[in-house]
Amino acid sequence: MDTNSLTIDGINIPRSNHPTIRKLKRKTKVQYLHGNKVWNTSLVLMDMLKDLPNVNTKILDLGCGWGLLSCYLHKKGADVTGMDTDISVKPYFDFMCEYMSVEPKFVLQDIFNEKLSLDYDVYVACDMCFWESHVEKWLDIIDHLLNNNKKLILADPGRESFWNLLELADKYGYIFTHDEHSINIGNKTSAYIVIFGEDGEV
Repeated sequence: MDTNSLTIDGINIPRSNHPTIRKLKRKTKVQYLHGNKVWNTSLVLMDMLKDLPNVNTKILDLGCGWGLLSCYLHKKGADVTGMDTDISVKPYFDFMCEYMSVEPKFVLQDIFNEKLSLDYDVYVACDMCFWESHVEKWLDIIDHLLNNNKKLILADPGRESFWNLLELADKYGYIFTHDEHSINIGNKTSAYIVIFGEDGEV
């Protein structure tokens, strides 16, 4: 059994204890915006999206961190770009691409302070509503994307700020669906998945 990786949907994913990951941690700067590991919420969203017919779909992975979700969706056939405001995650993103034999693009951008490009069909984000200060910023992003007929998928373990975001989104009339999704990766891991868009479906 390979303790340095795990397998989801037949795709091998390096864990934080993988020798190359450990080497990168020793030689690179510390990530300052939580891009310091593979978050379980990403694994839950990957499982939820495993049957997504995303060939030729253009996806922007917001706050991509190490790029696991970007690489997974690219492996499934989508045209993916990972976006993060922390350049120190780039070596990990590059390693994930090499390890999983894919080539998603990487863009350095602060999603909260710069308007998102509308060149994509679907926008995804995991663990990106950490603080209450993020709620209004996410509402601005939701408004920007939905007013241009885009889809947004958010995944979160259930932080208070996340629920406050959904409460305000409902108050302002944004159309969305949400549900809890669970996987078993040695232990049960759950996250809440919300899809913003006209029909609440991808």
